[in-house]
Formats: sequence, C-alpha cells, structure tokens
Amino acid sequence: MLTFVGSNSANRVNGTGSDLNMTLPGGVATNDVVYVCGGGGSDANDNPGVSTADYIELADLYSNDTDDSNFSANRKVMGGTPDSSVDCLAPANFDGLAYCVHVWRGQDLTTPEDTATTTVTTLNTPVVDSPSITTVTRNAVVLSCGGGATTSGDGSVTAPSGYINAVVGFGEPNDGSTEFTAVMASKVVNVPGAENPAAWGTWTDPDNAASYCAVSIAIRPASDIFFPMYKKIPYTVRV
Repeated sequence: MLTFVGSNSANRVNGTGSDLNMTLPGGVATNDVVYVCGGGGSDANDNPGVSTADYIELADLYSNDTDDSNFSANRKVMGGTPDSSVDCLAPANFDGLAYCVHVWRGQDLTTPEDTATTTVTTLNTPVVDSPSITTVTRNAVVLSCGGGATTSGDGSVTAPSGYINAVVGFGEPNDGSTEFTAVMASKVVNVPGAENPAAWGTWTDPDNAASYCAVSIAIRPASDIFFPMYKKIPYTVRV
C-alpha cells in the first residue's frame, strides 16, 4: 500500500539563474519515491527542472501566451543515503517561479509509475486542470500537478474534489511581471480505470493573457500478493 510521507514547496520572485533549493519533508527513507513539479512564468521557452543527481524528468512543458508557463515534472527513488533537499532550476528569464514536492512510500521499485504520465498545455487561463489518466493497478495514487502563469496569480488555490495532500507554491515578482502558481495533490484510485481530475479552484483573477501546463502521474503500489511455497504432503492410500 502506498503511504504519503509529506510535501513541501519553495518559491522565488525571479530566476536569477541560480538553483532554488527546496527542503524535502522530514522522515524521507531509502526507497521512498520523490516527485518534484514546478517551473516559472516568463516570456520565452526556458528550461525548468531539477539539477540534483538521479532525478528522471517525466515531462517538460511550455505554454506560450502573453504570460508563458514553463513546467517540469521529475521523479527520484531514494538510495541508501536519502536526500534532504532538492535543487530546482531557476533560469534567469523566469519572473515568478515555484516548485512543489510529494514523497511517497510503498511504490513498485521496478516500475514506480503505473502508466505513462499524461500532459496538457492550455492558453487564455492559469486555472490548472490536469488531464485524464488510466490506471491499471488497484489502489494506485494519481497526482494532479501543474503550474499557471498570469499577472494576477494566486497562492491560495484549492485542490480538485476528491484530492488531498494539496501543496501550493506561489512566486510573485515585486515588479508586477508574470506570476506563477505550482500545485500538487493526490487521490487513491481503488478500482483501475480512467481518472480525470477536475480543475483546481478559487483562482482570484484568471485572465485571457494567462497560460498553464499540467500533468497527471499515477504511482504504482508494490504488489501485496504473497505466494507461499507449497509442500508435498505425504498421504496413505487406503484399499
């Protein structure tokens, strides 16, 4: 069974080109899986992501409107000495930038994702609405993740109905340039099949110059099926 370990977020008012360091939640252990999602608002296609070693990028997205969204989703299974933080890329062209992290325990160590990550990019709104994803394993966990760029961002958005463990990062530049809101939340899907997260709610002032990028990630739980070794049982034939 998958167990939620914890979450965190980090933000900055601009990129500056130096990495943004985000502390991982306490209690991260060997074999835990860490998902880091986020990026920044800008006026160009830049390179969000993670510079810490051994992360695998699951998606790298760009949405081009007046307020551009740059977004990256990344995953790492912790080794014998788990990380205590993660360095997130912060290109100098980014205005507001933010990243979020979820840590989970009990995933399949060979195939952490239950199916391919699904993605979407959209113009004219910052309201993150992660795409449908189809799970194949009972009790998989779906993560709704995304980032929205706008001149009127919002750090108090709410998770879709049925989703918990919400975390929000909000990068708000002092000069009124492009703001960026990064979000993550989770839901256990008991019966395998299509899961389509609703849009994140209560955005203060979505505008037509905005944009967003979003992903849905399905985490595969480790198998809980145990097959005992069968012993030959002696028997007597009666005649």
